[in-house]
Amino acid sequence: ARLRARSLRYVGGEVAARRALEAAHGLKEVDVPEATRLAEQAAQAAGSRSEAIWLLSELLAAQGQGSLAEQRLEQLPLVEREGLSFVARVLRLRAQDNTRLTELLDEHPGVLAYADPGTVCQVGRSLAYCGRAAEAEAAAQDLRVRPNDPEARVMALKVQSVVAQVRADFVAMERLEREILDLVRPTGNLRLIDAALFNRAMALGTLGRYSEQTTCLKEALAVCQELGDPTASAIAQVALGSVLREAGDYQQAETLLHEARSFLEGLDVTGYLVDCECALSALYLAWQPPHGAVLAARYARAALNHARGFDDPRSLAESLPVAALAESWAGQPTFALALADQGVTLSEQLDMPQMRQAAQAARGSALLALHRPQEALEAFDLAQTLAWDMGDLLAAHRAGLHLDQLRGNLPGARERLVWFKQWGLGAGADLAQQLFPELTLEQTVEPGQASQHHPGEPGLRLEVLGALRCGVPGRMEAVRGGKRRELLTCLLEARLAGRPEVSRLDLLDLLSPGHDEARADAALRDLVFHLREAYGAGLILTGPRGYALGDVASDAEEFLMDGDVRLWRGPWLDGVDTQPRDDGVRYALSRALYERAGTLLAGNPDEATRLGRLLLDMDPYDQAALHLTLKALRAGQDHRSLNRLYKQARERLLDVGERLPDRWADFLAAPSGTIP
Repeated sequence: ARLRARSLRYVGGEVAARRALEAAHGLKEVDVPEATRLAEQAAQAAGSRSEAIWLLSELLAAQGQGSLAEQRLEQLPLVEREGLSFVARVLRLRAQDNTRLTELLDEHPGVLAYADPGTVCQVGRSLAYCGRAAEAEAAAQDLRVRPNDPEARVMALKVQSVVAQVRADFVAMERLEREILDLVRPTGNLRLIDAALFNRAMALGTLGRYSEQTTCLKEALAVCQELGDPTASAIAQVALGSVLREAGDYQQAETLLHEARSFLEGLDVTGYLVDCECALSALYLAWQPPHGAVLAARYARAALNHARGFDDPRSLAESLPVAALAESWAGQPTFALALADQGVTLSEQLDMPQMRQAAQAARGSALLALHRPQEALEAFDLAQTLAWDMGDLLAAHRAGLHLDQLRGNLPGARERLVWFKQWGLGAGADLAQQLFPELTLEQTVEPGQASQHHPGEPGLRLEVLGALRCGVPGRMEAVRGGKRRELLTCLLEARLAGRPEVSRLDLLDLLSPGHDEARADAALRDLVFHLREAYGAGLILTGPRGYALGDVASDAEEFLMDGDVRLWRGPWLDGVDTQPRDDGVRYALSRALYERAGTLLAGNPDEATRLGRLLLDMDPYDQAALHLTLKALRAGQDHRSLNRLYKQARERLLDVGERLPDRWADFLAAPSGTIP
């Protein structure tokens, strides 16, 4: 196939189109980008146009661009877009949109008789995820009885595996995926190998075979990269990120998940984007950095909105419990309970025990936050029972920890902590120590493992909610020197984001970009020395790879913890030349400030106005902040400032192509939106 592709430079016309199509077919399972390029080239010639358009559409759909794939079919002659044979091929293009696939299936009874094995497999998968497992089994049976068709046998096993997953029979799922792997490895079909590795890893993780799961996922990611399919790679990254989260490797998990989300956001909305956003929310719930509650809620709400938007039952059943947990942590337990109850109802309708278990655990957390301990105990007890029934050891022990907390069972929690550590499940160990702080005190620090720590001045604090200041209460002073301000800001942002330190190389890039490394390193050491000399040795700690902020309180962390708006003296990082490096920190502070300002609109509109102006200083194009500030000015009857601010905002937004209504009253009548 690659030789045919290389030969295209020597031929033209119909010969080139035919060779391009043959090469695209040969590469579609081993080099997706090249196959897509060749199919696009073949589609330009009349002789092979229809076949090339179909292949191109299938390749686009497999990469998460189902809408574009169906649009390309409009280039086919009308006569080729009629009948059940055409509908059967369109089903394949909707493989990542369960609702639209099943709608098309129901509109055309008998269409599966015209479908190839791969399409029947995708239909069976969608049926199972939409609560129609019996119909999925019938599709698998149809594949099994097709004579002398090895592909049909593989596809039948794949449908059976999805049915086993939905019914929480993970022993059967693992066995079926292993059988599929044995059949497809000799063929060299990278796409089928990747799918089998990915699905087997899912089953292995639920069965508590964690090292095998990690090995499977790493191989799947390597296969995706060899295949050259960025969509498949992003999906594998989400799964690996979730495994790393459970291992307690939060930073690496965050990197993988954000990379995957950045890519998936550019495609049609599918369950894979919902999976990624749910994984991000779960990451911040487990990690619990200072701004974690805001980010956990942000991604959970995004997942829920996306699941509802493209009306996928499985994605909705997955995102409801995640959103419920995030809302409980964000201080909205009543709303969390409503979401968890919806999750229980939907998972029962779909007959999905794994989703039902997650919903019951989320329900327990919401009830606990509502101070209804007996009901919480019953919910966690049911969640634990469901987990044991599925063989999901991790979910069982997590639910068991909450039961231990409700029953005051410290010895039981201690045994679970040992189990988490034995299996390398850092997130579970962290949860045990969060629920039982005394377990943290019991842990013995091994020699050489204690982090370097030098106490700073008593009560040393760093203030960034306004002009940057450092010192002790009563003796706070402005930090002089742009590089000093940049260094302290960077270290604080890292701590707020949950990162233990900032590497030396990252600091050199920030403070001395383009400079000789030896000189830049010497300048960094000199900067650290003078800051320690000015504020105490404990201000900055030296770590294995770089530096970290030391024994220093900060107004930003205090605000995220207790919401005291008096801590805001001025704009975030006022006077710091470089922009904040971590958008998540900026978002967390903005969101928390926005919510606190909203609570002050009725009782203290002047303070709400001040906070709104601070939000606009952080992002002058933020229409939600503008909406809030205008409402505060109206509540305070300051119409002169209101008119002036709205005029300035209209002019500023018009410069970037955003046209606001002529009158501020019309702008306020519209929904305020959300902070970006």
